[in-house]
Amino acid sequence: MILALREAISKGGSFLLDGHFVLFDIADKIHEIPLSTFKEIMPDELIVITGDPDIIQKRLYDRDMQKHELRTLREMQKKEVAHALTIGKKLNIKVNQVEMNNTKSFIEFLRKIGPFENIE
Repeated sequence: MILALREAISKGGSFLLDGHFVLFDIADKIHEIPLSTFKEIMPDELIVITGDPDIIQKRLYDRDMQKHELRTLREMQKKEVAHALTIGKKLNIKVNQVEMNNTKSFIEFLRKIGPFENIE
């Protein structure tokens, strides 16, 4: 992925890469994505998206048929934001925090950083 990303960028492309700053392991333990991964990607900016844990819980259940505890999802979200801020500081890049539950403000944010096609 990193090689393909670098090749596309070298040809003048720009991308919005969707990912996480922390992930669950098989035992629902939270692990940070290593700083080295972000150094390899070389992002210009970071975006950390937060949302209502109740909605996140439902979406995860609909997707994976696995019900995560709300307190675990809250903890994960706090760690995700904290780790994004740490990465931003270490790489000296801007970190944008966006609330997903406010669709209008999220779309406005995407338009600001665009251009993207078909954002509605």
